[in-house]
Amino acid sequence: RITMLCGFRALADYDRKDENTKAISSLLSAKECEVADAVASLKEDAGSLKGKVASLQQKMLAYRAAEIPVDEDVVAVFDASLSGNAPRELMNLLLNKGAKVCAVFAGNEEEGYRYVIGSRETDVRPLCKRMNNAFGGRGGGKPEMVQGSLLGREEAIRAEVCAVDG
Repeated sequence: RITMLCGFRALADYDRKDENTKAISSLLSAKECEVADAVASLKEDAGSLKGKVASLQQKMLAYRAAEIPVDEDVVAVFDASLSGNAPRELMNLLLNKGAKVCAVFAGNEEEGYRYVIGSRETDVRPLCKRMNNAFGGRGGGKPEMVQGSLLGREEAIRAEVCAVDG
């Protein structure tokens, strides 16, 4: 496919691109002819920072897991700051620490919670089904790990997930 602009449309296109290049140049404190190199450098820096953030998040999760006691039949953790794979990673850290069943909830009461529930010795699918029925949730998974989302109050969710009837 070939596209072509002629006349005033070509001039308008050039003016728009020139304005964008000048604005980007100013934002990056780079000469207009060096904008591409400056963007490449920013992209490289962003990639490096993502790696550092991921490493720090792993350390934070390890510290967080060390603070959480695993002396109950079901360990339930609510943390609005968790995102991405962090709930699953925290659950695995707590299972490694000796938790029989671990449920991690990320989110809040207004927007709902994402959850991940796991165990190395118990089928957690019945618990998942019970939670979904009680709180209008959705989700499922394998016997050793389920995940999904639900809406409810933390106290009610905690009471249901920690109920001993399985």
